[in-house]
Amino acid sequence: MIALAGAGIWIYRSKTPDTQQPSESAAETAQAPTAGGPSSTASPTTTPTSEAAAVPSAASPPRAGELAGYLPDAEALQKLLLTETLTRTADAETTYTSVTTDRPDCGGAPNVALPGAYERSGYTGIHTQEYFSQPAPRGQDSVTQAVVAFPSEQQAKDFVSREASRWGNCKYDLVTISNNGEDAFVRRISNPATKNGVLTVSTQSQVYQGLGCQRGLGSRHNIVIDVQVCSPGGSAQAADLVSTIANRIPNN
Repeated sequence: MIALAGAGIWIYRSKTPDTQQPSESAAETAQAPTAGGPSSTASPTTTPTSEAAAVPSAASPPRAGELAGYLPDAEALQKLLLTETLTRTADAETTYTSVTTDRPDCGGAPNVALPGAYERSGYTGIHTQEYFSQPAPRGQDSVTQAVVAFPSEQQAKDFVSREASRWGNCKYDLVTISNNGEDAFVRRISNPATKNGVLTVSTQSQVYQGLGCQRGLGSRHNIVIDVQVCSPGGSAQAADLVSTIANRIPNN
């Protein structure tokens, strides 16, 4: 299970997804994903900061058990996003089960792997990871990434389409994220946009000055790709990460 480390909030802690909270920046330190971005409070089960499993060979369609292999490791993320050294702080096959928001109509706009976004969606498996850089005066870089299996390619596409509508519900609004009713943090959601099939939206922490994140959502075959990149100065790299993960998913 994962706790939200601040859902991109910007705090370095340990957590676990689905049953813990996200982090403010990208994702907080945790053992299971900590929904959020740097500084969340939920996180997946901690695992050594070693490389992710090798990318699975082509399958038809990709299966839930192969999900971990689609996620890039710390080294790949650092090269792609040009971040400080990243350490994996959460790794779990779950969502942030204990995390809720005051705007359920916004779906997953505030953070990766929010249970409210995926409930009743029909997904069959999920793998969530969080990475954080070391705390520094300027703040922390963080990455939260998840891949989610659906029964069919159409169901994965439909999920992304529904989320596009839901993310628009909280355009320019403040959204409060909490873990088990505690550790609340607030983010302002900007205007969502879709380009080349990837849905993105930027968020701004109302707790940690200067902390900004970008959410990204897309699909490849029957897999939904759900990410968040956070940085002291904000980020515009979520779409790049979605594309990188999509390219790791084999063609059917």
